Amino acid sequence: MAKKGPLNKIESFYVEQNKNLGKKLQEIADDLDRSISSIENHIAKHMPDKPNTKLAISAGEHFSRQKGVTIMTENASTIGDATRKKAKDLSRPSCITQIKNEE
Repeated sequence: MAKKGPLNKIESFYVEQNKNLGKKLQEIADDLDRSISSIENHIAKHMPDKPNTKLAISAGEHFSRQKGVTIMTENASTIGDATRKKAKDLSRPSCITQIKNEE
């Protein structure tokens, strides 16, 4: 008889690792003595269908924090500079007025 209830941390880790390695759901369920539906439910809730291929490194992860103080590290500064968007060209000839005519 299969176990009931939510998967514990060890079982969750086992399911996620073996699913990523391509193991069939029936084999995973048999190894853990769980029903296939509980394995499918865990995969649906905790594992995205498509892996996130976009490298999501933010500068905020590289700040040095202590009680009451946050300091930007060199890595955070570099990431911030690399991800900064280029400013649009704001020069508009139609918006320029001349105060005096040079004669």
